[in-house]
Amino acid sequence: MITHSEKMKTPETWEQFLEFKPEFPAMIRRWMLVLRNMAIHTPANEDDLVGHLTMTVIVMSLSDVNDIMTLSHADSHIGALKLLRSLYERVVTLKYISQNPSEAEGFMEFDAVDTEKVMIAIKCKTGMEMGENAQKNLAAAASAAKKKYKQNRPLSWTPLNSKEMADRVGLGHMHLHAFLVASKHIHPTYWSVKSLGGSPLFNTLCIMHELIVQLIVLHRRHFTKAFGVTPMMNRAINDFLRIWTISEGTFDGILTQAHSSSSGGPPVYYA
Repeated sequence: MITHSEKMKTPETWEQFLEFKPEFPAMIRRWMLVLRNMAIHTPANEDDLVGHLTMTVIVMSLSDVNDIMTLSHADSHIGALKLLRSLYERVVTLKYISQNPSEAEGFMEFDAVDTEKVMIAIKCKTGMEMGENAQKNLAAAASAAKKKYKQNRPLSWTPLNSKEMADRVGLGHMHLHAFLVASKHIHPTYWSVKSLGGSPLFNTLCIMHELIVQLIVLHRRHFTKAFGVTPMMNRAINDFLRIWTISEGTFDGILTQAHSSSSGGPPVYYA
């Protein structure tokens, strides 16, 4: 658990968290509205695959954030943690593709493999199926994708696993909580039924907030071609630091001042 001092008890319930930072819900609501407006008002370019994915991921991420906040408010903190993995994977994947635009086509091509699996399952369960031409086109696209990416194990559009991809885009510091621990609760592991004590609320909300800022930065850098710090990026990062004081990530080098972690781990960053 991240804490600001050894004497401060980490909030474990929503009520305790609001005592810690009462302005947090309104702040998150405000940035959700900013992201929503970005999704609605950013001009679309059909040839811009990365831009298309950016807008799609923002829309889906808003649903994740809303659900995480709702569950946190209800003190359903394991449920919120499970949904954090979805948000985390979306942002990691988008950031990787943003930094490697040539991968966008492969990511979208591989959708044929996923769609084919779903359509086959629907047919087996209900007897409903696509039209003959649609089936042939989907089968051909899925076959081509399987052949193109057959060297990747498990079969995927990328040879990278979740940790490798996260490390490459500077989000590896979230992987333990947002992916590994979340996955242990999602899947039927004995680890998930053991009582380990403590609530994931604090770390879940901190990571969720950082991922919101990452989406702001990704959108502004892609659509404004700004590789420095725009006013909106600056406001988003400053709001994050108002709540959490320190950051385990640098937001791609925007934060440069650091000091050693009190636990002896990697350095933490501040404005």
